[in-house]
Amino acid sequence: MGPVDHHIGSLYRVLGRYEEAEGHLRRALALEAQIGARPFLARTSGELTRVLSVTAPADSAELHSVATTEARTLAALGIVTEVTATPDRP
Repeated sequence: MGPVDHHIGSLYRVLGRYEEAEGHLRRALALEAQIGARPFLARTSGELTRVLSVTAPADSAELHSVATTEARTLAALGIVTEVTATPDRP
């Protein structure tokens, strides 16, 4: 069900141990990118976004980048289409 580092990182996030969570989640992302596991990549990006939303400033470029990666990956998989769609404005 994905890299062990993802699960350990998720548990550390729940425990509030954000630095350790971030390290494990980054290792999971590296492995997922290496093997081309896009669904896992999206899931881990989402978890890392949760960590960064607590530890990084709200206007952090990295936070925005990780969240955008998650959204684009989910959209590419057909899981979430409205994330990248631009609504028509009157």
